[in-house]
Amino acid sequence: MTAEQCWIGIDAGADTVAICILDSSGNIVSERQSDASAVAISEVLPASRDALVVGLEAGAAAIHLAKGLRKVGYNVRVLETRHVHAFLGLRQNKSDRNDARGIADILRLGWQSVPEVLVKSERSQRLRSELVLRHRLMQQRMATESAMRGILRVNGGKINRAWSGTHLEKSVVAEIERLRADDIDLSEVLLPTLEAVVAVRRTLETITRRLTRIARDDDVCSRLMTVPGVGCISALSFYTAIDDPSRFARNEDVGPYLGLVPKLNQSGQSSRMGRISKRGNQMTRGHLVSAAKVLMQLSKQDNDLRHWAIDLKRRAGPSKARVALARKLAVVLLAIWKAGTVFDPHPNAGPKHIDGTASLSGVEVEPSLSV
Repeated sequence: MTAEQCWIGIDAGADTVAICILDSSGNIVSERQSDASAVAISEVLPASRDALVVGLEAGAAAIHLAKGLRKVGYNVRVLETRHVHAFLGLRQNKSDRNDARGIADILRLGWQSVPEVLVKSERSQRLRSELVLRHRLMQQRMATESAMRGILRVNGGKINRAWSGTHLEKSVVAEIERLRADDIDLSEVLLPTLEAVVAVRRTLETITRRLTRIARDDDVCSRLMTVPGVGCISALSFYTAIDDPSRFARNEDVGPYLGLVPKLNQSGQSSRMGRISKRGNQMTRGHLVSAAKVLMQLSKQDNDLRHWAIDLKRRAGPSKARVALARKLAVVLLAIWKAGTVFDPHPNAGPKHIDGTASLSGVEVEPSLSV
């Protein structure tokens, strides 16, 4: 480290950012405020970029700024949110200025101990945004339809399950007319809500068709979809969550990354495995659990994964079996992606290797992870 080395912490807001520059001894060189744009920030940073390390806390605004600053030559580190919060929580007063200094201190004292967040590719981010939008719209649709069903149920009505907006519209209108004959008029309450729900359903159908087409045309997603239970949305969700498979040195590391492994609580002679950490992306984790459920309940293909999950279901129950299978699915998907192969339903049927590992679609996996 040279005397000219500087550590720059940036606390990014929606409109402005707080900037703190520290020297190698921890002394404040400069504290500034700037507009939240890479161009504006670069104008207030020192011109000598080789000796600068810039740090931001991960977030929507930070990702965009990091890309812009990297384009103009800055060494930018995007730091994991939970670890940054834990460090900043040690300070008595919270402010944008203090947060910027705290981030600079993290860089100076050892940013290697704080996980760095991958800045995904433009394509993955765009697809991820569509998946998140679809996920939110589905939550909105289910919540609104549940409220409509509740209103009708209280008044003696009922909506049959509808697989499309047209069917839902016909069912609700028919039920409103039936209740109106009994002097119960819910049209003013339900018809505007129905119109909104139908619009959301049609938007969802459009988004889903587009994402399905993208997944089928993508080589990686097409190979991921050879795994039973993994459809277009699950494949795209996993693809955009990982983005770069080479960042996982071991395939089994993807389980903890997605929060699909139990938490360990160990002290002295006591050691207890708790529930899964749920520290990864909630949406992708949910997609994998849904894929596991389909594989266990609906898949007709005979494969080792399903046999393993059904056996575990008998011993541990359906919920634990689904989550455990979701973790195995994540490992298998990453292995397929890295190897450029497709799903092998019976990987253990081939010849065993001398060291005890089995082949999974051309990928070497440890015995504890083989299916």
